[in-house]
Amino acid sequence: MNVTTKSALEMVKEEELVMLSNKGFSFTASSRGAILRELSIAGQQITRDLVAGETPAGEKGALFCCPIFFARFPGRRVQFAGHEYIMEYPSTIDTAKADPNNNFIHGFEHYYTWDVVDQSKSHVRFELNANRFPSSFPFPHTSIVEYRLEGERDLVISVGIKDCPKPTPAMLTIHPFFKFYLQSGAAAPEFEANLISKFEYPPNAAEPMANEAPVALENSGPFCSYKALPKDLDHSFISSGYSRIKWPNGLELSMVDETSPEVCPIKPLQVWTTGADSRNAFGIEQGGPANLFNLVANHKVPAEWLPVCNQGQTIMRTVRYSSNSNM
Repeated sequence: MNVTTKSALEMVKEEELVMLSNKGFSFTASSRGAILRELSIAGQQITRDLVAGETPAGEKGALFCCPIFFARFPGRRVQFAGHEYIMEYPSTIDTAKADPNNNFIHGFEHYYTWDVVDQSKSHVRFELNANRFPSSFPFPHTSIVEYRLEGERDLVISVGIKDCPKPTPAMLTIHPFFKFYLQSGAAAPEFEANLISKFEYPPNAAEPMANEAPVALENSGPFCSYKALPKDLDHSFISSGYSRIKWPNGLELSMVDETSPEVCPIKPLQVWTTGADSRNAFGIEQGGPANLFNLVANHKVPAEWLPVCNQGQTIMRTVRYSSNSNM
């Protein structure tokens, strides 16, 4: 039996759910894609709702992590280190449904059922071993996602890769689906961040992908103090690494990107609210920007902005969520 067939047979396994909580947070993590099914502060869910029952393969849930490919790659073409790769999906995935725009957005690791390799009353660590990838995959690696509660009010999320036989690019993105409204008729959530620069998109672009280096922002950008999130925003920024959200009912969430500068010297931040009111979700994502591979390949930004894992290394993006609510 070849590796591709074996990988396809092992893609979906029995689901394991892990529920953890401290005073600030509670969440349910699933081995399907190593996603969070829900995330709550002080008993109130701050992420979008999922249908009850078994988690389908490929469901992004309330929060999921993209270890390597988080972007849009037209024609599924990925440029790295002077080479171009055509990315293929495992044979068990319906590509017409998973990737109708033929751009390999988010890759396919969330279609797998991951292994729970370590668990305690305060953390769970998922891994997706390199031997489960199709033989045609050009960047074999083991993926890591860990959720760890610290103290009374912190949740630390880490996404990373290891076991790379050759230099392997990894965008290491954390992708939440926060609730836009926490109750019917509420005002939009407010957002605050120290934003250093912004990636501009070509006018009338079909998809938000930057083609040039970011442009410096004055006065820490448009969210230098709390400001209500508009309904149709989708932009990539370079930030100081700190941001926070406040919902109208008083819930607050702060986020600090604690990634080592040796892994990534910048703190990228994607802010999107596209269709927020219709799908009741928005994202504040550490990782990116969406077109980072091409920006590096075309020498528009420094090569070290794209994290790379070498043989014998483990690299991680780590973000600390803190609950500031006294509810």
